Amino acid sequence: MAIAGVVIVPEPKKNQAEILEKLTAMPGVDHCEPGPDGVAVVIEAKNSRILRRLSEEINDMDEVAELQLVYLNWEDEI
Repeated sequence: MAIAGVVIVPEPKKNQAEILEKLTAMPGVDHCEPGPDGVAVVIEAKNSRILRRLSEEINDMDEVAELQLVYLNWEDEI
């Protein structure tokens, strides 16, 4: 199991509602309402590879200026 806490900093002139819609559609991704510094997000995945893929998907969204990692923990099965 792998888990990460991140803050998404949106692009200044992009609609945050679009980010929330995309996040809601992603399995293993939960988010809070946007705050003054961005959107707090928790990403849970079966392993670190899936966590990395989800993080990269979020970071590659047009509406995202920056993805700030706040917390990371994983225990991959060997």
